[in-house]
Amino acid sequence: MIAASGAAANASMVVEAECNTLREDVESESARAPWLPQVSKGAKMVLEQWLCALAQEATKKAHAVREGSGSTKRLNRKHMQIGWDVVFDNVFSNSSIMPKSMFVAPVITKKVAKKKSGKSKEAEADGEDEDYAEEEAPTVNEE
Repeated sequence: MIAASGAAANASMVVEAECNTLREDVESESARAPWLPQVSKGAKMVLEQWLCALAQEATKKAHAVREGSGSTKRLNRKHMQIGWDVVFDNVFSNSSIMPKSMFVAPVITKKVAKKKSGKSKEAEADGEDEDYAEEEAPTVNEE
């Protein structure tokens, strides 16, 4: 593993030297984590533009919520939270593997009430209790 890391660092330095010779802009690999991928300047710019557009859309949605509520003159935290929720639903809901929230129905269990029977103590001692009576197994008609 150490030899492979050293070989990768050497290959990175060779490619960096060749790019400098050709006057190409290249970012050097990190000395602490040489296997982590680098992000080019163009990719950073596209990511920045996308994040700015996402923030603008969330602010626009929050502004619409504020105007609809008519209660305040400024955007507050709740307006922005609603705006971000709407934007996240619009942008990420179709591409997500699982839904953001799920409804889980509660398990309904029936509580069995104990029946008070008028049997004598002798009948209970004999084991003639109805609560513990064996049920008949369902039969299958073979034709």
